[in-house]
Amino acid sequence: MIRINDLKCKATLRAAAVMSVFLLLAAVAGFGQVNLTVGPATTTLPDGNTVPMWGYSCGAVVTGSTAICSYLGNNYTSPSPARTGALGGVVVLNGGSGYSATTPPTVTINPAAGNTPTTPATVGSVTVENGHVTGITLASGGAGYAPGATVAISGGGSGAMATTGPAWSPVLITVPTAATGPTSLTINLTNNLLFPGTSVPTSIVIVGQVGGGLGSAPTTAAGPDHSNAQGCVTWFIAALPPGTPCTSTNNQGLATPPNQGQRIRSMGTEVAAVAPVATPTGTALTWGNLKPGTYLLESGTHPSIQVPMGLIGVLVVTTAPTTSATGIASGGSGGVVQRRGSAGIQ
Repeated sequence: MIRINDLKCKATLRAAAVMSVFLLLAAVAGFGQVNLTVGPATTTLPDGNTVPMWGYSCGAVVTGSTAICSYLGNNYTSPSPARTGALGGVVVLNGGSGYSATTPPTVTINPAAGNTPTTPATVGSVTVENGHVTGITLASGGAGYAPGATVAISGGGSGAMATTGPAWSPVLITVPTAATGPTSLTINLTNNLLFPGTSVPTSIVIVGQVGGGLGSAPTTAAGPDHSNAQGCVTWFIAALPPGTPCTSTNNQGLATPPNQGQRIRSMGTEVAAVAPVATPTGTALTWGNLKPGTYLLESGTHPSIQVPMGLIGVLVVTTAPTTSATGIASGGSGGVVQRRGSAGIQ
């Protein structure tokens, strides 16, 4: 009798272990979704100069999502300034005039509407040369800043303007491979590339993966106007007798280039720019059937401009967890244990 109960107990424990693994794998097979905001950012170079950039910021964690949004270079002992919501620096846009070097103006960092930083940023030094504000440093970048912070300069002179933004860093999005069925990722993208007098659309392309609008009809823009690009053709001698100077009337109409056709602006679904808000919703961009590997994530709109401005990141799709003969999960970079251990990183 004791032996029978012992066997039943072992069978029950074994079944419980298998069911636990099944439930964990079912969780891994859930949906991957992250909130991402694109907007102005700043970074301070090793030589001390601060430059304006554009960058991605991880948003609020989506409940139940298996995907993780973090930043390159982030770890437990040395969190990335981008992860903590620190500002990357202050960039002077216009030095203004009439400012005093002995009594520099007051610089105030104002967070975006609805944003309350956990640690306010503090201004270090303000440099004034020949009445112009030439530099502003931060003694501390603070923490908890959302995109949309502004800089106010007051006292002594007029016309000085500066900007600030979250510390720049490439984003790192990690998605565990689904145990069963296709692996998918949804990025809720909010675009804050809104500037005085203009707005800049953007999109996302993951090189090597189809999704986010890639594969559908591209967005195009009208070609530039070349009607006044030149007064005469470059090799006007081919149309005129030797020694005859080129004028606007004797070049047989060759000075006007042909009309330019539509040019491709983006390969993915474009997201229009909006003003920063406390709780952005974003536009859902989805990639399905992801394959394990490491992929480059970048802007798909005017990539020759927006990518160098800083709109880059990395997508990591981990390998699927495996099970041993006893039904216990083991091995694989996409193992459940590793996923659970890193869930607190953003």
